[in-house]
Amino acid sequence: MPRSLWGIVAALIALWFSGMALAQDAAPAPEPTFEPLDEAQLAILPTLTAARADLELLASSTRGVDRPAGWSGNLDINNPQYAILLRLDLELLVGATLGADVRPEGWFGVIPSTPAAVARDIRHDLELLADVVMNSRTVRPRGWQGDDPIMRCSRAVQTLIQIVELNGYSLQLNFEQPDYCYRAEMQASVFIETLNRTAALDPAAAALTVPGTGGTPTPSGFRAPYQAVGPFVVGFYDRRARRRGGVLPDGTQFNLIARSYTPFSKMMLIEGENFRLFVDYTFTSVTTDEFFALPEASESADFSTQCSAPWCEVYR
Repeated sequence: MPRSLWGIVAALIALWFSGMALAQDAAPAPEPTFEPLDEAQLAILPTLTAARADLELLASSTRGVDRPAGWSGNLDINNPQYAILLRLDLELLVGATLGADVRPEGWFGVIPSTPAAVARDIRHDLELLADVVMNSRTVRPRGWQGDDPIMRCSRAVQTLIQIVELNGYSLQLNFEQPDYCYRAEMQASVFIETLNRTAALDPAAAALTVPGTGGTPTPSGFRAPYQAVGPFVVGFYDRRARRRGGVLPDGTQFNLIARSYTPFSKMMLIEGENFRLFVDYTFTSVTTDEFFALPEASESADFSTQCSAPWCEVYR
């Protein structure tokens, strides 16, 4: 082969090898692999992904396409550091918006805790920052996803709510009211106080007589935290007070079950020794706050009323 031709072949081989080297250098880095998320991490993904989307909306509304230095913008939900990176981006945005050491009143900040609590804290602080940026507790950027309104309440209130819900009690709240966190705290506190009062009088029956669980009449010697007040406490088999069950003697003790949610109704379902009836709460020792904290009496509650105490009347 002529020497010139060998030179061309050698040049082509060298070019091929150099091209291979460049291709290897330009190849994208392998995608990182992560261990599968555990159950607790999977459970909070909806909260975190909604918070990430809203954080980006808030950043865009204040900074356009610009982001603070160090911003991760991480969208990989399989990354075990997803929540941490989201929290860091939130801290970067509040620092860039208000000042490095300035935070809105009530800011939770970074506190090591359970995955659920970390996700809750992110949403709480994100809403606080949005309040400041939008100068409103209700106005949000278009496309805002939001989350459970309870996450806007203090840590203490949220923990209190979790405790009462574990005991079978559901709060009755109107989240359009600006003080719903206070109302949630009041309802939860009343429930726990009622539970404690019942347990102090009859520990064995406490689980049967907490509001909303129904309960059953206790044996003779019945004691309960509430009582009829005065000689005009009439019990009824129905919430509309059409079927009379009898007049409760002054001082008759009972437990709370539920109340009627009919507008302006004062009727609540109570349970005592050998009776379960509806009464007007204003003729008892039950306070207004305790009454409104009661869960709703289901329609079937009218059919479970009964009365066999000596003072009961036979309905005709």
